[in-house]
Order: sequence, then structure tokens, then C-alpha cells
Amino acid sequence: MMVTDFFENNRKPLFLAPMAELTHYPFRKLLEEIGGVDVFYTEMLSSEQIVFQGVEKSIFLKGIECERGNPLVFQLLGNDVEVLKKASKILISIGADGIDLNLGCSAPFVYKSGKGSGLLNDRENLKRILCGLRDTIKDVPFSVKMRIGISPDRDEFLDLIGDIVKCGVDYVVLHPRLVNEKFRRKARWEYIEFIKKEYNVIVVGNGDITDWKMGVNKLNNKYVDGIMIGREALSNPWIFREIIFGKNLEKNYRDFLLEFIEYVRKYLPEEIQLKRVKLFVKWFTKEILFGHYLWKEINKCDNLMGVEKIILDFFKS
Repeated sequence: MMVTDFFENNRKPLFLAPMAELTHYPFRKLLEEIGGVDVFYTEMLSSEQIVFQGVEKSIFLKGIECERGNPLVFQLLGNDVEVLKKASKILISIGADGIDLNLGCSAPFVYKSGKGSGLLNDRENLKRILCGLRDTIKDVPFSVKMRIGISPDRDEFLDLIGDIVKCGVDYVVLHPRLVNEKFRRKARWEYIEFIKKEYNVIVVGNGDITDWKMGVNKLNNKYVDGIMIGREALSNPWIFREIIFGKNLEKNYRDFLLEFIEYVRKYLPEEIQLKRVKLFVKWFTKEILFGHYLWKEINKCDNLMGVEKIILDFFKS
């Protein structure tokens, strides 16, 4: 699968963003059933774990063997070019439809280790990694998901993008905030325009898409080649279909939650099931009337059967 398959006929695809401990197989499977997502991303994957521990031991790759109808991009984290190349080969061998290098994670332990957004501070190693991966990744799209960097300076940013483009990435996913801004400041979508006016590269925009109207607005931006949605998809998994249809859709929160738990029980290791459910419910209940109460009750529970009972009782009332 080549990158043109994602963006064929000038269409602007909708991407699900990679989110640690959240964009696992149960959630992706439910979103695929709802429809609207064109390209899925895995959770962030440690290149070292893939190479030295093996894919069979990775809890983040559970469900990979299952049949899927939409492309799935595997996102890698790391700063060692040889390890990243080996990890890419392994992931392609198990069915990756694309490989993405994480240049956006700003978690302190990631940044300080020179990985994720920390790689933006080491341009020579970044170029070595990108060119090495480009030489390795031949038959699937190769992308980066990144932040602006540590400075808002436009020239510095465009110089960085120039290095990335020269290494031959197929497309760039830009979350246009600085590394230290987390999610505090409004995303600077004008930086996508800066890229497109300077370089011939496909750019997917990510950040602050909080409803279907905003999604449609961003898709209509002539400089944007596609959009990626993360946090809003957790509280409103129907947002992708809403963008396509241009209207609010009816939502069945109860059935979604119960099916989500069913898939978590079926596909994820028992030792992480309850934790994954609680983390997801914290996001999912943000749009539900009295959802905070529901989350608090679920957060006190110590087993999935109890969680299911709380959900049934909540929506019965």
C-alpha cells in the first residue's frame, strides 16, 4: 500500500490519532464498526520492545492478527536508527499498512531521553533516522507525527520541515503546538499553511477539532490534506461519521460502553482490562449528562462485572 492510497483522487482522509493506552484494538474495532475513520493508528510502540522482546509479548499489539477493513499505521518511538529500522521491518512483516515515527510525544521521560519530541533537538540524529527509515520502508507509507518544536520561530520551523522533507517522508502529521505547551494553548493551524507554501509535501492537521463543524471547517482549508482526531474521538466516537454527514448523529452511550467492555474482555490481557476500561470511561463520559458521577462510580469498582452493572443501572434511571 502506497501513500497515494490514503489520499487518492485528492480526497482528504480522516485519521484516528495514536493515544497511549487508549487506541488499542477494542476501541479501533468499535470505531471501524461505527464507520467514518479512513486510517487508524496504533498506540505508540517502543522500538526497543519490538526488537528485543518480540511482538508476541507486546500488550500494545493485541488484536493485530485480527482482520481489519481499514489501513492501520504503526507508530514507533525511539532514537536509535538501527533499532528503528529493525522494528520497522518486523512491523511490516506482521501487516503494517504504514510506519510513523513519533516526533510529538512530550512526556518528560520521553523528551528527556531524546525520543518523541526530544528528537527535534538533535537534528543530525533525526536526519540519520529519517533517511535510514526511508531506505528501509519501501512498500508502505512512511510518515512523522510531530509538534512545531521548542520555538515558535517560523524560519526555524521551516528549516526543520526542510530536513524532514529531504529525507523523503510521504506525509507529515502536524500537531501545531510547541513541545512545552501540552494542550494548553490553541493549536496554531497557520503553520500548516507555512509548510504548504514552502514545500511540496502532504500535511495532515491535528489539534482542537472539538466537533463535526470544526472538522468540516478544517477539511475545507485548502492547505490541509487530511485531519487527525484524538481526544474528541474518545468522548464522541461518532465524530468521524458526523463530519462526513455534516450533522449531529444519535448516540447510544450505553450500548457502546457495554460492547467496549466485551471487546476489552475478549482481546486484552486480564491484568490490564479494568485499567483500560477506567481510563477510557474517564474520557467517554465527558459528553454524558451526569457523566462525572458515572465515571466516579466506575472508578471505585474492582471488576468488570461490577462496571457493567453500574452502567446498566445508570442508564436505566
